[in-house]
Amino acid sequence: MFEELQSKIKIESKKINLIVFLLILLLSLWLFYDFHSKQAMKEGKMVGRVVYKVNEVNRKLGSQVLWEDVELNSEVYNYDTIRTDQFSKITVLLNDKTEIQLESNSMVVFDLEKDNLSVNFLEGKMQLNSLNVGEDAKNLKIKSGDSEIKLDKGDIKLTKASDSILDIDVRDGKAEVKKGDNVREIKKDEELKIRGEKFKQTKRKIRLLSPINSKYFLTQASFQEVRFEWEGDNGEEEVYFLEIYNTSGRPKRVLSKSIKEKTYVDKFEPGKYKWQVTNSKKEDVQSDNFYIVDDNPVSPFTPENGASFYYLTEPPRILLSWSRNEFIPYYKLEVSTTPDFSKLVTDRLTENESTVVDDLKKGTYYYRILTKTGFPDSAWRISKTKTFIINERSAPSPPELLSPPKDHNFSEEEPLNFAWKSSESYVTYRLQIAKDKEFQSIVEDQKTELRSIRLKKSLEEGRYFWRVQGFLKDGKSKIDSEILSFDFSQYPETQITLIEPKNHFETKETKVQFAWEALPKKDRYTLELSGDPEFKELIKSATSQTNSIVLTPLGPGHYYWRVKVQGNKNRSTTSSAGVFSILYDPTPTILFPKDKSKIDLADKEQLYFKWDNVSGAISYELELTELAGNKRILKKSGIKTNEFTLDDISLLKTGDYLLKVRANIAKSNLEETISKPGISKFGIFLSKTIKQEDIKFITPENVYIE
Repeated sequence: MFEELQSKIKIESKKINLIVFLLILLLSLWLFYDFHSKQAMKEGKMVGRVVYKVNEVNRKLGSQVLWEDVELNSEVYNYDTIRTDQFSKITVLLNDKTEIQLESNSMVVFDLEKDNLSVNFLEGKMQLNSLNVGEDAKNLKIKSGDSEIKLDKGDIKLTKASDSILDIDVRDGKAEVKKGDNVREIKKDEELKIRGEKFKQTKRKIRLLSPINSKYFLTQASFQEVRFEWEGDNGEEEVYFLEIYNTSGRPKRVLSKSIKEKTYVDKFEPGKYKWQVTNSKKEDVQSDNFYIVDDNPVSPFTPENGASFYYLTEPPRILLSWSRNEFIPYYKLEVSTTPDFSKLVTDRLTENESTVVDDLKKGTYYYRILTKTGFPDSAWRISKTKTFIINERSAPSPPELLSPPKDHNFSEEEPLNFAWKSSESYVTYRLQIAKDKEFQSIVEDQKTELRSIRLKKSLEEGRYFWRVQGFLKDGKSKIDSEILSFDFSQYPETQITLIEPKNHFETKETKVQFAWEALPKKDRYTLELSGDPEFKELIKSATSQTNSIVLTPLGPGHYYWRVKVQGNKNRSTTSSAGVFSILYDPTPTILFPKDKSKIDLADKEQLYFKWDNVSGAISYELELTELAGNKRILKKSGIKTNEFTLDDISLLKTGDYLLKVRANIAKSNLEETISKPGISKFGIFLSKTIKQEDIKFITPENVYIE
C-alpha cells in the first residue's frame, strides 16, 4: 500500500512539473510575440513626434496591452494610444505640421491612414492647431463618441467630461460638427456645447490670454506673482468678474473681484489654481488652470539630527520621513556612511513621504532626499543632510513603564491597567506591585508574555509601587525596570469629554462616527441627537457599551449631540453639547448590485442596475467596466431615470466588474455639473451550466427536411 501511494505521488509530481513547464513555455512565447509585434509596430508608419512633455505620459502601441513611458523627441506611430496623468502634458507634431496638445488626464488614439485622417478623442482636454499645414494637406477629422468634427485650417480646443458632454471651442478658422443628423458649422470665436442630444452654440465674448491653460510657475519663494490678461467684445465700459480658486484639495475661492481694466496682478502661494472670467451680463464664462510649483527641496523629518538607535541581535527598523510636495512624482532617498554621499548604502525611489530601512548595522549614517518636479525646466533639489547613529548593546534596555504614569491616582471605578514597552529581546515579563519601594510587601506578582496586564481584583486604598522584570531567552537572566508609584482611592466622577466629530465639523458623509473619552467601569452610554441645542426633541437616541458608536444614515442638516451615563447612587453624568453639519452630496448611492456582492446569471436573461435618486439630477452617466485583463469598458450610457437594464448579457462572463454612476446636476443656461461617481464592485458567477435537455425550441414547432 505504501509503494502504491509513493507511485501515485510520483505520477502527480510529474503532472505538476509538466504543467509548470507548459506554463513557462506559453509565457515565454507570449513575451516573445509581444516584444516582436511591438518592434514591428515601431517599424510601421511614423505619423509624428513628441516635441514637448511635462511629467509622466504613457502610450500603447497598436493592439498591445502594456503601456510604456513616452520620452521627449520619441516617434509616434499610427494606431498609438497616448494618455496623460495628473499634472502631465504633451504636444505631438504630426508629419503635416498639425500640432496636437493634450492636457492632464486626457487620452487620444491616432488613425492616420491615407483615406482616413482622424484622431479619436476619448477623454480630457485637447487642442489641435492645423494653421501651419501645407496647401495640399488633407483635412483632419476628430472623432469623439458619436460626434465627428471636421477642421479646416484652424485652431480648436475640445473638452470631454463624458460621452454625452462635449465642449468645442474654435479659436481660429472654422469647423463642422456632425452628431447623428445634426450638423453645425462653428466659426472663429464660437463655442458649441453638446449635452446629450442638445446643442448650444454661442459667440465667445471673452478670450483668456494669460496665463495660458495649464501654465506652470516654478518658484522657491513663498508667493508667486501672476498676471491675468483677457480680451472682451463689449467695449471699454464693460465690467468683468475675476474669480480664482485653489483646487489643491477641496476647491476654495481665494479671490473674487470686479475689474474693468482686463488685467490683474496678484501673488499666490504654491498650489493648483483655476481662474475664471465672467462678463457683467453673465453671457460668457471662460476658465483655465495654472500651477504654482514649489521647487524647494523637501525637509527631512525623522530621524532627528544626531538621533541614536540601539539593537541587541537584529538591526533596528528605522523610519525615515520628510515633508510632502504635491508636484513631486517620486522621492529619491540616499543613505550614506560618508557626509559627501560617496558610499551609498541605500538608494531608493518611493512615491510616499516615508520609508523604513532595517538592514543598517552599527555605524554613523547620513541621509538626504532628492526631488524633481518633472516639469521641463525643473532641476534636482537636494534636502538638508541629517545624521543618525546605530549602536550595538551587550544587554537590552530595561522595560519602559507606560501606564499608569508616575503618581497616578486610580479611582474605584477605573480599571487597573498596567502597560510597558520593551525590545524584542525579552520573552516573558513579571509585574510586581508592592506597598513599599523595597518590594518587601508585595501584593501582586504576575507573569505574562504580553506587554500589559489588567488586574482582576481591587486594591485597598493607599499608595503603591510597581515595576516590571524582563526575562531573556535563557529564562533566568532578568532586567528590572524603574519603579513608579500610584495611589488607589475614591474621588468624584469625571465629566464626559467628546472626541469626534469635532465641534462645527462639516462632512458630506451620511455615516457618522461618534466617540468620547471612556469613564471607569461604565458599561452603558446613551447618545442623544437633536436639531436644537436645548434637546427639546430628539432625532435619535442610541446606547453603546463602548465609548463609540456609528449612526447612519443621517440626512443633510445641522445637528447637536451629547452623551449621558448613569453613575453610582443614581447619579447621572451628561457631556456638554457638540455640533456638526452634514452637507448635501449629490453622489449617487448604488442600490443594486451592492458593493462586493455576487450575482448568479444562471437563470437570468437581463442584468438590472438601480441607484438612489439625486435631487436636482436631470440625467445619469452609467459606466460598466470588466476588471479582468485590460479593464475593458463594456457599456457607457446616458440615462434619464435611476435604473437601467442590460438586455445583452452576452457581453458578460464570470469575473469581477466595476459599476460607476454619475449624476448630471442642472444649472442655469443649459450648464451642468457632474457629481463624483457612485461606485460598486461586484462579481458574476454561474451556479450551473445549461444542459441539452434544458433547451426548449419555441419556433418553428415542426421542421421538414427534404
